[in-house]
Amino acid sequence: MSQENVEIVRKTIEARNRSLDEWQSFFHPAAEGGDRAVAAGMPTEAHGVGELRRDAELWMEIFDDFQAEIVELVELDDQWVLAEVRFRGRGGESGASVTQSQVDLYRVGKGLITEQRAGFGSRDEAIEAVGLRG
Repeated sequence: MSQENVEIVRKTIEARNRSLDEWQSFFHPAAEGGDRAVAAGMPTEAHGVGELRRDAELWMEIFDDFQAEIVELVELDDQWVLAEVRFRGRGGESGASVTQSQVDLYRVGKGLITEQRAGFGSRDEAIEAVGLRG
């Protein structure tokens, strides 16, 4: 089952680069989320797929050509998948190129993402945040 979860996360991240409608389809309607690497004024928590989408839309408003690149996906257990990702974009107003590498976590249940925790600076920080080590 866990390899299936890794593939769900891969498809989710890839879908975000194409269409938020497609991306949203991989989430449970009541999915929870949190992001430690937000821009000023952005919410750090999301409750439900609508709020998760709102957050994704905010990033797309700030940056032109906002894309996520998968560096590595790692199965942590039968629910959690760790994703090392690199986001790239151009400042909408400044035109400056921006690259942000981070670690995100996805909890998968019954074929849908039920929780997303984003913006960790390292694997260890992410793993400890969900109580899988330490």
